[in-house]
Amino acid sequence: MSDACTELDARLEAVASAAAPLPSRLPRVRDPVLGRWMAHQMDALLRNVTAGYGALDVAIGEGLDALNVGRRAMDLSYSNIGDYAREELGINASTAVKMARLARRAPRPAALERSGPARGGERAQGGDRRAGGGGR
Repeated sequence: MSDACTELDARLEAVASAAAPLPSRLPRVRDPVLGRWMAHQMDALLRNVTAGYGALDVAIGEGLDALNVGRRAMDLSYSNIGDYAREELGINASTAVKMARLARRAPRPAALERSGPARGGERAQGGDRRAGGGGR
């Protein structure tokens, strides 16, 4: 997770340095080429900001999802992750559950796929799970 934090910090620094020279109001530009260039630059800046925001949601969701395993939330004196998020993080309980679900379903980067199995351990392979064996 520290790699994700350093990547996010580097991204935020890049966004801050890109936005620093911008005035509070952009001047009106009549040249279409310059206007298009400015629009593309602003679009790239805002895309970077929204990607960072989404990354924060997934990171918080991963932490909340980890609390959902076993009795971890109970060990912290909370009945579930919704209570923990409301009391400690200031997030609505339903939002916390949705963030945990988002983190669980989010695609994992290729580097993490090579490092080991997904959350929850190895998946069972093969076999019929129906009660009573295999007959129809």
